[in-house]
Amino acid sequence: MVRLGFAVVALLLVYATLYWASLAIPKPLITYWASVKAIEFMPILNYQMLIIWLTSPFNAYVVLILNYPPWLYFIATVAMPTVLLALILVFVQRLCREGMADCVTVDRSFLTHSFALAIATTYITSLVTWLTLGKPGIGTSIYTMFTLTSAAYVTLYQIATLLRLPWPLRRLLPKLAKMLPPLLAVVAVGIAYSIFKFLPPTPPHLIGLVLTVIILTGYFIRHIGQARLIFWIIIIIFVIGFDIYLYIRYPKMVGPEVFTGILIAVVTIAPFTYSGWVAVPILRIEVPEIIKSKKPILTTVNPPSQCICSSIKQSITELSSEVHQLPIYQDMGYLRLRVRNTGLAAAEGCVFQVRIIMWPSNCPVNCYAPSDEYVDWQDVTWAGWKPSVLIRPNDVRYANIIMMPLQNASACLYAQWHCANQCNPIIAWVAKREVLMLGCTARPQDGLVAGEYVVDVQVTCRNGQKALKGLRLRISADWNTTDISQ
Repeated sequence: MVRLGFAVVALLLVYATLYWASLAIPKPLITYWASVKAIEFMPILNYQMLIIWLTSPFNAYVVLILNYPPWLYFIATVAMPTVLLALILVFVQRLCREGMADCVTVDRSFLTHSFALAIATTYITSLVTWLTLGKPGIGTSIYTMFTLTSAAYVTLYQIATLLRLPWPLRRLLPKLAKMLPPLLAVVAVGIAYSIFKFLPPTPPHLIGLVLTVIILTGYFIRHIGQARLIFWIIIIIFVIGFDIYLYIRYPKMVGPEVFTGILIAVVTIAPFTYSGWVAVPILRIEVPEIIKSKKPILTTVNPPSQCICSSIKQSITELSSEVHQLPIYQDMGYLRLRVRNTGLAAAEGCVFQVRIIMWPSNCPVNCYAPSDEYVDWQDVTWAGWKPSVLIRPNDVRYANIIMMPLQNASACLYAQWHCANQCNPIIAWVAKREVLMLGCTARPQDGLVAGEYVVDVQVTCRNGQKALKGLRLRISADWNTTDISQ
């Protein structure tokens, strides 16, 4: 809640600063933009129009042209839609903590992403308007449209997510009832803005609405490969259609040679862009959501004796020799990361690696735990202790990062590092195959002490795909407070 509020204030301050700074543009430029007569598909190309386009999302002169107070127009078209979207995201985050919302698509950074996409959509709309209607569009209308549409998308998307959950109706109905006020608020605000601002629709507004729907649809398609395919098809159709339009509208300027040359270029380049940009694996490293502080604790049967807690060893030695033949069970806590392939092709022979950027401050340079070899990439294992995996399209694999022998959800195996008087004892280990094969205390160079680490993780595959992420790792003797986060 606090982080989201800070994000709202920061984004609005950035926008407001650029909004009022745009009034520093010499007034003759705006007078020229307002008075010049533009011709369709004959864009005016000069430095004045370039300056207008560069400031188009934040240009406050349009408010003065409409005779509105700038501060009131900013509150109505920028602040209110942003705050409405933030309030909806607060409720969505509460659903995330209960495991009843899609926390991957609508994550904590959604507001920032929506802000950036709204600005990008405004620039693209202004550019398309410039190329088609002769001069760029200015103002905050497209930002307002995008933010309100984004709020509606989030609300409807989460309602659809709730309806797909296998929960009993008595639990789903209260959540759905709580989603109705945000939906009604979005509908009411959208209708009000449509009546007073977007009706009758102008060509720039129609262009912005089409771009808004396309961009948001692509964002909400979790399968990024499908989104790329859609954009690739749209671009190909647009280029061919634009070529046909120019040939029909301006036959003297665009003759058969130019028309045919463009078609040949599109047909030649399209397969290369498809194979190099569309039909490829797209890997994403994710931190799994921890619901109610529950992290994986798996019971390992007959682990190496060096990974068995001393209390369990002592109880075993006190038993008769016949009991010694029974399997030994040891609880192991695992910190895992999730790798998702959102592309249209499989990622082959993928290896997960980790390196340490910053060690806990209580370990001197010559006493790093784990050892200094972790300044470079070290292989860790996937779930099932596999060294490499195949990740198919729309598939998920889990990588083991850290393992900790546990008893009653607390670290139970302590190992001394060679700097015992300068560094905490080792209580967890990097999940390398050597650790499970040889034993925990046999691999002190892979051990971790209590404290906070900064790590990089990456997945690399045989067909050239790669994903990298920086994370913060906190190791504690209490398994419930041991975590890995962004």
